[in-house]
Amino acid sequence: MRYSSVVLAAWVAAILAAGAGQSRLLAQGAVGVGDIVQTNVLGQMVIGEVVRAGGGTADLNLGQNNVSRLVQVQGLKVLQKAGSGAKSVCAVGDTVQMAYIANTVMTGRLMKTNGDYCEMDSSGSGFTGWSKCSEMKRAGTACAAPVAVAGGRAAAAGPPKPGLVSCAGKFEGRYAPSSGLPGLTIVFRSGKATLSGPLSDDETFDCWTGGGKIVLHKQGQDDLPIDINDDGTLDTPLGELKKKSS
Repeated sequence: MRYSSVVLAAWVAAILAAGAGQSRLLAQGAVGVGDIVQTNVLGQMVIGEVVRAGGGTADLNLGQNNVSRLVQVQGLKVLQKAGSGAKSVCAVGDTVQMAYIANTVMTGRLMKTNGDYCEMDSSGSGFTGWSKCSEMKRAGTACAAPVAVAGGRAAAAGPPKPGLVSCAGKFEGRYAPSSGLPGLTIVFRSGKATLSGPLSDDETFDCWTGGGKIVLHKQGQDDLPIDINDDGTLDTPLGELKKKSS
């Protein structure tokens, strides 16, 4: 079962209280071959593909001729599980471009695709590694898979379960721990919910509600159900959240 990295990180922080264990993953074996992960290398966050996992460590493909071996799984954040994500419309060998620092553009060759992520080699520009396919373009067209359309407009994804409706207009604003202590916070905006927690980056979900619950949904992850209390507070696995602002 895979939950949001924000929720996992906040759970760890709550258990360890002082943040003594800065683990992104709660157990060995939580990453597998083909997963796309993020980790810190020499003070810089980089993206890699898991090519071996076991014994609490993993080997990462970080770019052409660059494999980082025996990386501790506790230092990894899973961005995409193997087999999930949309297939890129660009193909291996294509010449692609990607925006870089100082308004420059890198040109390179597409080496591999894995769901929403593409591996690009632009050695001449000093970059070889993974980025979102949506950040790369081939002949001016983004490598990300196109959004399905209906009647000329992007088709909205339906609810993950029958009987649920969008949170839009029903839950809006920022919810934070009722205790006033630091912890998980959720900002609801127009049918989306952005979770923030200690030890993790923000993460945004589609928000659905029904049957006295909120259901946060994101492709490739298990749904996160949240109970709605009679007083309007939210009962999450990490404690009660109260609306703090609109």
